[in-house]
Amino acid sequence: MSKSEISDDQMIEREFDYAVSIIKQEIPFVDKREYSHNIISLLLGSIAEKSGDDKANQVIKDLNLEKLGWKLMDHKKIKS
Repeated sequence: MSKSEISDDQMIEREFDYAVSIIKQEIPFVDKREYSHNIISLLLGSIAEKSGDDKANQVIKDLNLEKLGWKLMDHKKIKS
């Protein structure tokens, strides 16, 4: 693999890091800006979808998002 090529895992990790950085930027504006809460929720959902609920829950804990109203995730897969 050349330096310009990255693996899927590396891409997911970059996306995770970017999502967390945006969440950190939005935290001070929860309940002050109209869409900050939605942005954080969407990013947490994306993290959970790509990396699992445990990783999203760790972000919630690490960034003290429970104090701002977020609850730990416990998504159950619906089997058809």
